[in-house]
Amino acid sequence: MLVLASTIIYLIGTFGVTAFGNVPLNNELEALTITNLKAIELKNFRIYYESAWNHYHGIRAISSMVSFILLLISTFIQKTF
Repeated sequence: MLVLASTIIYLIGTFGVTAFGNVPLNNELEALTITNLKAIELKNFRIYYESAWNHYHGIRAISSMVSFILLLISTFIQKTF
């Protein structure tokens, strides 16, 4: 059960957040034409981008750690039947 939980947490919290959170943000950044923006627009975009990207990155980091810890626990637990 711990390995299954670890897998689900990793798929949703790490891979899913990357695919549906960070990658679209990176695509927005790539599509941004900075030469057409004023300084205040660049500042606002940077605040928006960094806030959202760091939020998603935090979720990914925690999910990866929890997934890894669950795998470690499942490795060292001895079941008695």
